Amino acid sequence: KMWRGWESRKYMKAHAEALREFEADQEELAQRALAALLEEDIELLRRLLPDIEDLDRVVQADRGRCLLHVAAGRSLLVAVGAILQEGASASVPDGDGQTALSIAEAKVFFHRTRGARNAAAMENASR
Repeated sequence: KMWRGWESRKYMKAHAEALREFEADQEELAQRALAALLEEDIELLRRLLPDIEDLDRVVQADRGRCLLHVAAGRSLLVAVGAILQEGASASVPDGDGQTALSIAEAKVFFHRTRGARNAAAMENASR
């Protein structure tokens, strides 16, 4: 029994190390994908996405956002499509409780109202 316990601990230790390495690799991949997203390098992003196991992984810890939240917040529709196509969930909330969909809706509302204000201002200026 003692030998099996030692073997079991040895096995657990070896797998814990492998798991830590895997998590570190996944974190590095996610951060590279975030950098590609911020640089709007969609081709690099597309190449990195299939290797990321959990696309709902938080990549911006300060805001609790995943890649999809960042893409939606930057209005990068092609990136949003690529991330969704790889299997990310649009219903995962960020640190503020907003989903990628609610972020995109807020962006659309902002641009519509700002555009309406700008159009009204231009019309008043032309009078």
